[in-house]
Amino acid sequence: MIASLTGEIRRIEEDRVHLQVGPLGIEVMITAADSQLLSAGVGEEVTFHTILYIEGDSGGGGAQWSP
Repeated sequence: MIASLTGEIRRIEEDRVHLQVGPLGIEVMITAADSQLLSAGVGEEVTFHTILYIEGDSGGGGAQWSP
């Protein structure tokens, strides 16, 4: 489970932040109200406390395989 992410804000969109965490570029979904608050923080290091959400079903999501 991912509990938090710390990195540099690279770009902010209406509902997401693009965060540079070491060599990884990570997209974090946020509320529209948060995007306004974070807009002045581009280039700054921040920590997001996260909730990991995985979508799919127990059958392997959309992937299909047959032997």
